[in-house]
Amino acid sequence: LASATLPATPARLMLQALHIRILLHSSPLPLSHTLATHLARKRWLAARSLQRINDALPASATDTSEEPLSPHLLALLAQDADAVLTDHAIATAHAMTWNIQPLPIEDRAIRSPLDALAASYSTSTLHSALESSLLPSTPTTSADLTTTLATALSTSPPGSTPHLRALTALSLFPPPDAGAANLATALAEAAARDPAPDSNLGIVTPKLLLRAGMGVEKDVQLALVCASTLQRLEHPLTRLRALTDIEGLARPEGLLGFAGCYAVLRALKGEGCSDSGSDSAAKALEALAGNLRVGIGGPGGEEVEKSVREGVVGVCVGVVRACVVVGGGGEDEVDAGYGSMTDE
Repeated sequence: LASATLPATPARLMLQALHIRILLHSSPLPLSHTLATHLARKRWLAARSLQRINDALPASATDTSEEPLSPHLLALLAQDADAVLTDHAIATAHAMTWNIQPLPIEDRAIRSPLDALAASYSTSTLHSALESSLLPSTPTTSADLTTTLATALSTSPPGSTPHLRALTALSLFPPPDAGAANLATALAEAAARDPAPDSNLGIVTPKLLLRAGMGVEKDVQLALVCASTLQRLEHPLTRLRALTDIEGLARPEGLLGFAGCYAVLRALKGEGCSDSGSDSAAKALEALAGNLRVGIGGPGGEEVEKSVREGVVGVCVGVVRACVVVGGGGEDEVDAGYGSMTDE
């Protein structure tokens, strides 16, 4: 109520919309949710209209004391209010407001309530895009997928974990002729977060990415290696080494890792197990499919919709059996782990 007595700005109106939803989130009154949604939508639309007016005015006519919206908040304001102020986003904001568990992981790049809202929307958008990438009907070069990932990137606070995850996803599913540039940008941001390696360790792990730095999630690191692998598979000089490295990939434990491994799996699957006149492709396919099947069937796979999860498991089982047949093995050579799959 006090904020309504101050001059209206796009940021204040957006914040009022958020605060209305938070204050009425746990209200026991009937129709409180409907009322809060209606009032918040009106504030959001008012903020968007005011921002359009400010954009149309010359710079000399605007209030110099008013701080302009940052690019990621401008991108957030362009989204539909109901898509941004979802029940899940408001529940997270409510927990942060009143310090109620479970609280999200602290991110130093998120410095305001609107940043937290933008991060929540970016995370939700990225989750939807990555889950759709696990559908066999979604091509890896889908324009809709790339557009959704670009929205997740543009609405994420710079330097935040959602920003890095969106960058990594765009390096996996880049627009035409932008794969190398997107991968370089994602690697640079990941390197800026990762602490320098300890020169006294002198330990080399047999699996790629198992020495995950404290600043970058294993899921992100695995996806970055998958994006690099996709780049190297396109060049004959680096293809054989890429196939060897695929056999040493760590098991995915989250949606971003699932999407990265599945993108590599689809790239190899389209070329066939007997490609390149050697067993390297078949071995890489079999190892990757096994890791992906076990990973998405584990606790990390619970964040993926059941029907999508079952579809990925079916593809993995089919790939393993096809590679065993091509390699001259019999049906008994298929890993028993695949036969123990439940109907969950």
